[in-house]
Amino acid sequence: MTDSQTSFLSPSRQRVLQVDRKRYSVRLEDAYWHILEDLARDQGVKLSRLVDDVAKEVKGASGLAAALRLRCLSALADRNGADQTPADRWSVGGGVYGASLEKLISANPAPSLLLAEDGRILLANEAFQNWSGIKSESLMGQPYDWFFQLRLAAPLAEIVDSLAHGRKGFHHARISYIAPGRVVVSNGRVCLGHYSGPRNFTWIVMIQTAKTTS
Repeated sequence: MTDSQTSFLSPSRQRVLQVDRKRYSVRLEDAYWHILEDLARDQGVKLSRLVDDVAKEVKGASGLAAALRLRCLSALADRNGADQTPADRWSVGGGVYGASLEKLISANPAPSLLLAEDGRILLANEAFQNWSGIKSESLMGQPYDWFFQLRLAAPLAEIVDSLAHGRKGFHHARISYIAPGRVVVSNGRVCLGHYSGPRNFTWIVMIQTAKTTS
């Protein structure tokens, strides 16, 4: 990760939040906390309530930080607006929260991909390149299924429709690929980047856990 990316996200902070009788301890980078605080303010709820709502979609504390990062990425994409050009939507963007979607994905400590509606790879962050062992120049513009197998619980069109209409904040996925001498299988999550119609959207795949077998 470059120095500029590190400074953009750092430092990370652990915060303890309590709502009703539940208590959450979450460590996130400051950029994500700022976005979550803005989201809670916009919704007229306490930050702890927003975290509790996201927690209901995940199992186990280990997945909560990843789910909160996804909520931030999705919110930032929504705020960037549908009136920009397709390139600007996922690159420099409007950056309502002081950062573009591209910048937040690039600096994300979790391996992440930004994909076009047809599955072309628009962005592979440094963490994803390190996880896969494949450099960005080989990934950019290529269909993801040239490199990886992505298993979703439903067809992509159904998942996108569900995400676009707020029925779910994210969907679970499994991503795998074969490298020389090893098979890498990971759990991940899918959320929307930008959406302006069933044939005009970007989507994000973020790796949560990885397992390598020889």
